[in-house]
Amino acid sequence: VRFLESLIRLSQAHARLMYRDYVSLEDAIGVLRVMECSAFAYGGFDGDVDDYENYVYADPMAVHSAAEDPDLDFLCFTYRILKRYEMLEYLSQELQDKAMTQIG
Repeated sequence: VRFLESLIRLSQAHARLMYRDYVSLEDAIGVLRVMECSAFAYGGFDGDVDDYENYVYADPMAVHSAAEDPDLDFLCFTYRILKRYEMLEYLSQELQDKAMTQIG
């Protein structure tokens, strides 16, 4: 319960940082990315996975694709997260296609 409450508070804080009075999908995904990178950085995840289709963890110090196109990198992360939780209907088909093209 505390973890979920933290996710909500962080999503609200991100929305306020972006000068919005509502939480968007972008806010929630951004918070999930921070939490997953934190888990990786602090040893909560060792990077050894069998399911590379759902692989979203990344060492924040070793991510090179973000420097090239951070928006596309974020879109791919969004696609993977929504797919993992079977919520792809919240992402337009155009953005899904763009992410799938990049992911391969």
